Amino acid sequence: MSTRTTRLKDLAALWPLMRDPKIPFWAKAAIPAIAAAYVISPVDLIPDFLVGVGQLDDVGVMLLAATATVAVLQKFFANQQPEPEPVRVRTTDDPGSGPIYDTTFRVK
Repeated sequence: MSTRTTRLKDLAALWPLMRDPKIPFWAKAAIPAIAAAYVISPVDLIPDFLVGVGQLDDVGVMLLAATATVAVLQKFFANQQPEPEPVRVRTTDDPGSGPIYDTTFRVK
């Protein structure tokens, strides 16, 4: 049961990952293109003329491709370095005091 719920969560995570402009196009299109080529090709594990059963392998390949795409994109995202936020320097009107550094910290 836990595998089924994690796969559903992976499929829900697919749409935001595919729309993310930071991820290159080739990373988003490689696995779905291979899966689409399998579905379109006449060579199947189970022939399509067996109504119902013949389409199950196509559905399985598409679900497997979606799960693999999410895994690859999440791994791609995990390897990305976060962009550092710029440090802003404010100075006061009093020349005797030094600059004030205004920054934010991210704790993991």
